[in-house]
Amino acid sequence: MDLPFPTIGDELLFAELCTALATAIYAKPEIQVKILNQINTLSIYKSFNNTYWNEKTLPSTFQEVVHLYFQQPITEKDQKEFLYSYKIPFMGTGKPLIDLYNINPDAFRPVLDALIRSKRIQRIISQPNTLHNINLALEFRKKALRESALEDFKSEATFLTETLIKAYNDQEVVIANEFLNAQKLEPRFLASEEAMRAKIAANAGRRKRKTRRGGKRSSQKSRALRRRR
Repeated sequence: MDLPFPTIGDELLFAELCTALATAIYAKPEIQVKILNQINTLSIYKSFNNTYWNEKTLPSTFQEVVHLYFQQPITEKDQKEFLYSYKIPFMGTGKPLIDLYNINPDAFRPVLDALIRSKRIQRIISQPNTLHNINLALEFRKKALRESALEDFKSEATFLTETLIKAYNDQEVVIANEFLNAQKLEPRFLASEEAMRAKIAANAGRRKRKTRRGGKRSSQKSRALRRRR
């Protein structure tokens, strides 16, 4: 197994690994070695290639860790985990992902991979809010960190948050376009008349509830980042 990160279904394990890597990046040299040795030996990290991480492969910034994570190939295990975790009907079709995938796996696979890339972005900024968790961990361990480490990470986290929110919104467009392409290849992906009626009724119900609450709405960013649990 040559992948240095957990697959998409291991949400908490991924967050824990990121916290350990960020701490190692900003730690004093002697502490860095200790943390990397723990990553290599702790049994909780055995589901992926934990031996990848050493003093030579550890990036100099957490931003580089994120970039490396996004470059990790999407595996069949990623796909299976995501298919079985995404329960809500997809894009008004009235069908969960697993049903759409089973109709025509080859036509739907680009849509699935685009969704997994979107979920990887969410793993950093909202599910489970990895950047925030790292910041809390660094605050707790600040005696083990290099000088100005906390300030350096906070600056990096601010930049990453802004960049990744934009990347998430851009990826939503990619997902929609991939699904349109898939529908051209496979007409059975089109929403049924019953599903469209149900979607219209659900939207009408949401509008009524918002009106009763005085029209209050969540921000577009928050609404987007909470989607697709």
